[in-house]
Amino acid sequence: MKILINILLTFSILSGPAFCQKEDYYHLGLEKLKRRDYQEAISYFNHALKKNRKNIRILTLRGYARAQMKDYEEAIKDFDAILKINPENSDALNQRGICKEGLGDYQGALQDFNLAITLNPLNKDAYSNRGVVKYKYLNDPGGATEDWLTAKNMGSPVATRLLKKYFFDPEGILQVRFGILLYANFPDLHFTFFLPGDPDFNYFPMIRLNDGKVMEFYYNRKEKFGTNDQDVLKNFMIRKTNTQGKIYHATLTPVIKKVYTPSKYPFVFWYYKNPLSPTADSIVQEDTPAKRIYFLNFTQGDYVFSISYPSVKGDDKEAGAFLLDLLNNITFYKKELNFDKLRKAIGKGKTTYKE
Repeated sequence: MKILINILLTFSILSGPAFCQKEDYYHLGLEKLKRRDYQEAISYFNHALKKNRKNIRILTLRGYARAQMKDYEEAIKDFDAILKINPENSDALNQRGICKEGLGDYQGALQDFNLAITLNPLNKDAYSNRGVVKYKYLNDPGGATEDWLTAKNMGSPVATRLLKKYFFDPEGILQVRFGILLYANFPDLHFTFFLPGDPDFNYFPMIRLNDGKVMEFYYNRKEKFGTNDQDVLKNFMIRKTNTQGKIYHATLTPVIKKVYTPSKYPFVFWYYKNPLSPTADSIVQEDTPAKRIYFLNFTQGDYVFSISYPSVKGDDKEAGAFLLDLLNNITFYKKELNFDKLRKAIGKGKTTYKE
């Protein structure tokens, strides 16, 4: 797992003037490290640490060098020392998690990655590494893909490679007649979503359709929100309003318009009033602010889904009809997507195929 240790990030942090020191041992060790002469690098870092045993940057580099030599126990001592100085050092937790994985302590590694992400939700390396542990050792491919997708969306090339290696493009877009087809093909989730025309993805995850309307499509695992569909839909709605409220610095109150419990899948239609000013909302609806943000949340299998629509009119019937039309364009499959059948269907002007 050593390829997942982002030492290049460390180098970029350490290149600033705040890190420059007079002693040559650090600089010599850094040069050896860049040349992958880890034993010599460790020797120089040992000398450098004699003057200041609490130098977090040098401890980080020595820990990395030790991990590269698979001396995980000694590397863990360096990261332990860092965490004793600064218990909220997310990078040290990520590095220590990698070392624990190398020693076969997968639960310990998972705990470190979890805490690293809690302390820094933007730590894409921790997401990538946690995904590896989940996939390889904890029999959790769904959790792994979720972590890798999160890291990929943060710009992690490592996560992108892992997704292609293990799942062969689990998410993507196919050009079809009269529109495009979004698809997901995970171990426990397979679906396609047809969008007509030539949608604009420039403001993704917001998608502007040809008629000028804007929508957002999102899904997550149900287990994060409850044990039954009713609780999942309720908690998902609460989580969304709380999150958006923090972003807008406003108290948002969800208004439930209708709860559906059909045999296909249960879902709820609701909205909250838009607290944004016309200027702040201009990206979504140009110069016209949306009066209400509508949501259609539903469950399918182990996942909960959300289609949202910022409506300028604030008309419940218009918004409900629009979201239901989009919902009808989603097709779920019981088995892994058969791209040969799907391509043949697309060639005939269709967007789905029979399993």
